[in-house]
Amino acid sequence: PTPDEGISIQDSTEFTAIMYMMSEGLGDYWTEKDIQELVSGKDLIPENARVVIYIDYEKSAPMIYQVDAKHGKRVWMAYENDEDCTDSLTMLRNLQPIPTYFPARKYGITFSAHGSGWTFRHKAKRRAIGWDNTYGTNYMDIPTLRGVLENLPRMEYIFFDVCFMQCVEVAYELRNTTRWVIGSPAEIPLIGAPYDLLARPLTEGDVEGIVRNYEGYFPKNSYPGVLLSAARCDKLDTLAIATSAYVKEHFADKGTLANTYNIQRYSDDFSCTYCYDIRSLMYNMLSESEYLDWMEVYEMAVPIRAIGTGRWWADYCDSPYIRDPGQYGGMSMFIPEYTSQMSQDMHRLQWYTAAGWAATGW
Repeated sequence: PTPDEGISIQDSTEFTAIMYMMSEGLGDYWTEKDIQELVSGKDLIPENARVVIYIDYEKSAPMIYQVDAKHGKRVWMAYENDEDCTDSLTMLRNLQPIPTYFPARKYGITFSAHGSGWTFRHKAKRRAIGWDNTYGTNYMDIPTLRGVLENLPRMEYIFFDVCFMQCVEVAYELRNTTRWVIGSPAEIPLIGAPYDLLARPLTEGDVEGIVRNYEGYFPKNSYPGVLLSAARCDKLDTLAIATSAYVKEHFADKGTLANTYNIQRYSDDFSCTYCYDIRSLMYNMLSESEYLDWMEVYEMAVPIRAIGTGRWWADYCDSPYIRDPGQYGGMSMFIPEYTSQMSQDMHRLQWYTAAGWAATGW
């Protein structure tokens, strides 16, 4: 495909917000609704900013749109054939031209898809984000996503409008590709984010605005809340150091915790990732003084946390009950409990070494 020459190449602006929408997994209805919401909020987009949307439709070939306050939605590129949008080379080919054709001083990227944090629930295919049905059912894992993003300008934020993606393993893997990682440690409603309300913060790089507008939307609708947080990536190495000492101590020689019942879990589905709240884990595992020391570091690394009401409409989400809102951390962490493929998969992540897991024998 070739770009529409009528809108290429654009003058440099302050902010280009990129959206990468994997509609084959979500369904065209929901992703098209998200685009319509964004268009309805176009007047909130600053004059010196724009949104560029790649969408891989479920029932038609992909498209790339530009949305700005002056023109609304315009087609920038129309593809002739379907493609696997989870393939790393395909994703890079789709994203890499955007900074050339839509240059800006700052960039942010939003992913819209299904997800399971750093690992996928399907036993035969351990993947994290997707899916795409062009050549079978395919997903992308997080180290591969990191490789793609390393070939793009450093983002102001990576916003995952995707279930389970706000885990420390994902944020740490992507820490050098972005300033912030935003997402939910649990499931999110299929309706996704209210993009009309996010039009301005997405195009201004307003991380807290993204979180608060998303969280505040659902009490006005069918869902009574959503769990979100934002991780500050330049503080994640310090968090890894602070966490590693306790990991090495409490999980030495492939040790396990005697009881995980009191630790907040973000999914009761054992085919999913083991999504334990990292703050709740430390609260239950450490002494009071150790916990307070660790929390000083965590508050800097994950300073923005939104809890909603702590419970969603169970008909739509595997909604966790937040047992102790005071210890809500907004980010999950994997705890190996027995030898499994998931424990082996963890070895591929940078968090495995940085957080001390490699020293425990797991």
